[in-house]
Amino acid sequence: MLRIWGGGLYETEEFYDLCDELGILVWQDFGFACSMYPDDKEWFVEQVRAEATAAVRRIRNHPCLALWCGGNENLELFQGRWDGKTQATKFFGDKLIHETLPAVLEAEDPKTPYWPNSPYGGDNATSEDYGDSHYWNVWHSKLPGSNGDWPNYLLSTSRFSSEFGFAAPCGYASWDKAASPDDRWPRSPVARWHDKTRKGYETYLNFIAMHYPAPQTFDDLIYYGQANQADALKCGIEHWRRLKGRCWGTLFWQFNDCWPVQSWSVIDSEGDPKAAYYASKRFYAPVLLSLAVVSPPPPSPLSPRCGRGRIGRLGDR
Repeated sequence: MLRIWGGGLYETEEFYDLCDELGILVWQDFGFACSMYPDDKEWFVEQVRAEATAAVRRIRNHPCLALWCGGNENLELFQGRWDGKTQATKFFGDKLIHETLPAVLEAEDPKTPYWPNSPYGGDNATSEDYGDSHYWNVWHSKLPGSNGDWPNYLLSTSRFSSEFGFAAPCGYASWDKAASPDDRWPRSPVARWHDKTRKGYETYLNFIAMHYPAPQTFDDLIYYGQANQADALKCGIEHWRRLKGRCWGTLFWQFNDCWPVQSWSVIDSEGDPKAAYYASKRFYAPVLLSLAVVSPPPPSPLSPRCGRGRIGRLGDR
């Protein structure tokens, strides 16, 4: 499945035709993301209604269409008060996601499921006990005491992890469009400018150094950075797959890029796959053997853990 998120564009007919042909499901956001919207203004609501109606009529007959979604992180932004004291105390956008858009779909495409927002967990948008959740404790260190590194994926118990990611450099062909030979060292101003992960560049490099040699050359940056991203996504996705029965899906951020950049994508702006793209063929295989180190249970009085009388069991080691 590919998610067309609310901060992007409604895709072309060629895109939906290819998804139909290749059997790729589409999660389609309406065009709202990371904001609140003036749904107390009737003229604005009518513009939204007209735009949504046009989009639904164009896309609704494609077999690839699996889900309509009211937008990206709008409810989470309000509940989390991302703008602090300057933020409105009313959720501007509630009418759109709970009245306007459902009414359009009821009239134009009643058979395709609708999800009000992403993430959406009922009373708590970020709930891991209901609905879908975006897990940014990794990378953005959303939980107290977390350093943001990728082993923190193991803390998540999401029911459906619909956005998470770990950044890596683009490949050589993309850098050819952006960096001269003199710019090709890990801490060059150009390399820093083309990091749009908003984490802090030294923190980004340190994430690589936690698992691989610290990058000294541009080759190091690309190779170790991409390998670390592959390990990160493998860790998270295999973890959620091991939780099958509680967690029923993952959609990582993000698939591709539109310019040369160090980002969370697995395909860069020149169309070159990163290491994580190839790793995804393994950790998304239909049948997967996933090995994990778990803490052993405490010793039981009936199961001595020392000497020749030790009674062992699978999982002790």
